[in-house]
Amino acid sequence: MTAPAPDPDATPTWAPLLQEVARSFALSVRVLPASVRWPVALGYLLARASDTIADSMDPQAATGSTTDLRRQALDELHRTIQAVAAGGTPPSALEITMRCLDGVPDAAECELLRRLPEGLMGLSKLNQRDRDLLARVCDTIISGQLLDLDRFRGAAATHHALDDEAQLDDYTWRVAGCVGLFWTDLAEAHVPAWRHADLMDMQNAGRRYGMGLQRLNLLRDCAQDLAQGRCYWPLTQLAQVSMDAPSLAHAVAMRDTALLARMAPCQSEWIHLIRTDLTLGLAYALAVRPWRLRLASALPALIGLRTLQMMESAGTMALAVPVKVPRTWVRGLLLRLSLGGLTPPGLRTLGRSLGVSGSIHLTERKDGTIST
Repeated sequence: MTAPAPDPDATPTWAPLLQEVARSFALSVRVLPASVRWPVALGYLLARASDTIADSMDPQAATGSTTDLRRQALDELHRTIQAVAAGGTPPSALEITMRCLDGVPDAAECELLRRLPEGLMGLSKLNQRDRDLLARVCDTIISGQLLDLDRFRGAAATHHALDDEAQLDDYTWRVAGCVGLFWTDLAEAHVPAWRHADLMDMQNAGRRYGMGLQRLNLLRDCAQDLAQGRCYWPLTQLAQVSMDAPSLAHAVAMRDTALLARMAPCQSEWIHLIRTDLTLGLAYALAVRPWRLRLASALPALIGLRTLQMMESAGTMALAVPVKVPRTWVRGLLLRLSLGGLTPPGLRTLGRSLGVSGSIHLTERKDGTIST
């Protein structure tokens, strides 16, 4: 039995703001089945608000009172989400969070923070199962953002890096892998007969899919993160190419082609890992039955795979000059999907044209994990 459907009419009032803060993700939300559209949109907006608090305040002031304010605001938002999800009354204001507004330069993100009480009211109107799912995913995401604030405290002048791949996996799980699980559990609750694969396989694939998308974000946003003193390339990996966080930051800032060339093996490894996870995302979409949910599930993987192709063409200079998929290409993709590209053969052909090799389907290993 599926849970009662949430109010789909809540989404349109947030659609313009969602379009401003997440153009690509807004495409997926727009085509989702109505029964899951609002919980997904609300989950994204709450997570984006916490990310704005953690990451979008004055990038040159990542020390002292600014970091303390970020942490206090994240703690306040976290406590409030958990309280509202448990049946509490949504607040009319978030005192500490509102103090962050002056430090956020982006107008759309400021508007998002201002409208948080409205979003929390929307959370209170969901059924208990959806509130629990939203509370759980926000708890995990904010834990990753708080960990980042502590890890990179005072890093703007010194450049801190992750220690190893385990830390990177933990971070990508916390801020994005959990979203794939949330998406899967919402579909299970609201969309009848939505999958033709085992639920655990879908949950595991959703987790890896989200982690791959986040690693792609880190690769694409390398220059921006380094400018804030944050290096997500693990020290163990940098050491293999005789680099460290400060030298990478210098190479990116100066667009030093010789130094950047050292990063080619690291970049290639990341691209391979991301492509593997995005291929799993396509396999996830192929295991989905309703066309709306399949389209929403496939879009991030397809756009991500195109981004990887562009990065490969740009070489290591993509670390200094971020690539961005043109809107014209996305419009062409949507047209192709509407003309038969969403069928299993069509999606597989699209995947191969975007660099995927081998089969695209979920298979279960003896150890219980999944692969493509």
